Amino acid sequence: MSLPAVVLSLAVASLYGGLFHFIFARRAAEIVRHWLVAVAGFAAGAVLGLLVPWRVLVIGEVHLCEATVGSVAALFFARWLGSRPDQP
Repeated sequence: MSLPAVVLSLAVASLYGGLFHFIFARRAAEIVRHWLVAVAGFAAGAVLGLLVPWRVLVIGEVHLCEATVGSVAALFFARWLGSRPDQP
């Protein structure tokens, strides 16, 4: 991946992590976790986009649709893992 593709990927993944944190966070310290999960999910989705033969929304080298799905799925999966059942 070229440097502009990496910068675009980090910018979009950071936007997703920040937006998710704004909507669902309970504590300020969760921003780091949300950002890391968003970037990792975006990277995994981008790699998946390289393996899939069809191109939905590609900007340069960034498979935006697949990477977005990966990032959002990773964020909700991390939220599900971090949730605790209510104590009676």
